[in-house]
Amino acid sequence: MPKFTGGIGAFIAGVILTLVHFPAHAMKGTVSPELMRHLVLIYLPITVTMSLLSIAPSASTGSTGEHEHNLETLREAAATAAASHGWKRSPPAKSPPDDHANVDTDWKRLRGVAVGGGDQAFGHQQDNRRISA
Repeated sequence: MPKFTGGIGAFIAGVILTLVHFPAHAMKGTVSPELMRHLVLIYLPITVTMSLLSIAPSASTGSTGEHEHNLETLREAAATAAASHGWKRSPPAKSPPDDHANVDTDWKRLRGVAVGGGDQAFGHQQDNRRISA
């Protein structure tokens, strides 16, 4: 897909330059301001239109009924997966990590103090100093 979009971009740029009669081997500062103005007046509407067209598909949302149908489909898929693995119910959701469990360790790691290796992965020497609170 990137080759395709890059090709389309190069094609559109070539078409725009052809429309404004841009010189083939123009040197910096040799193109007239009128030609540059004409280039901008063609380029900006095309760019805005292409941007809006790329956003349009994501702006349309389904109805509430469609959303509920999608949720039900996901529930059925989860139940099928649970049954195929022999679970009596859907697998439990992983609980979020305790944000405060490793604060001291994380803080020392950020400060470069040895917490089991230091910053050796980045080529820094291990720092064995203690941090006083």
